[in-house]
Amino acid sequence: GMLAGLEQVHTLVSWLSTLQPRPPVVVDPVLSSSTGTALLSQEGAEALWKLWPLVALATPNHAEAEALSDRPSLWAGRMAR
Repeated sequence: GMLAGLEQVHTLVSWLSTLQPRPPVVVDPVLSSSTGTALLSQEGAEALWKLWPLVALATPNHAEAEALSDRPSLWAGRMAR
């Protein structure tokens, strides 16, 4: 399901932290809709940093990867937009 807020991210982090062994978890962080409407608050996006060590794979798109890393992509300027 979609992580739509800070509380949901914290709940998932807490729950995953209790699982031993931890199953492989894939997170597709959805920060905004295709029309640009924010779907996760800034606080929620920042809290995702606590989730990354608990998941096997994260699959952000190009814009989400840049936003979550707060750094321009290595492919910036090389990809068709």
